[in-house]
Amino acid sequence: MTGLETKVLYKGNDEDFPDEDDMVTIHVKMTMVAQKEGEKNEVLENSRKRRRPFRFKVSGGAVIPGKIFSKRSISSSPKQTVSDSSSRPHGALIFYCALPLPGLALSIPKMSLGTSIRVTCPPELAYGDQGLPPKVPPNTTLILDIELLSFQAAGGVDA
Repeated sequence: MTGLETKVLYKGNDEDFPDEDDMVTIHVKMTMVAQKEGEKNEVLENSRKRRRPFRFKVSGGAVIPGKIFSKRSISSSPKQTVSDSSSRPHGALIFYCALPLPGLALSIPKMSLGTSIRVTCPPELAYGDQGLPPKVPPNTTLILDIELLSFQAAGGVDA
């Protein structure tokens, strides 16, 4: 994974890997790396703590909301839509967005079912030079702790 630093925290089944067109359900903890000396890293989102994993199409990109957005700010933007339903697998939220997080999309297809990894995303594989206002400034490095809980193949087969 070019530009990404990846550490395996827990190895999955090493058999079932999602494709770009699959719907995945993940837990993710997103941490913004401090930009100035003396500042601390800031956790922006932790789906495990909220007990609400995310579900999205890998190639569709995903914005991880939580403290970054309110539902109103997401759904009012013409570039973003959000769907929230407790009837989703694992009570997951589903997000489709025109502002993908490339580091996340590049990492997931390399994970087998049950795998947990820590990925350090440089700015160009995070939100780049535009950031994600108001919470993520431009040129910010993100650390993602990702656990692949399940996925549904484009043809409808669950893994």
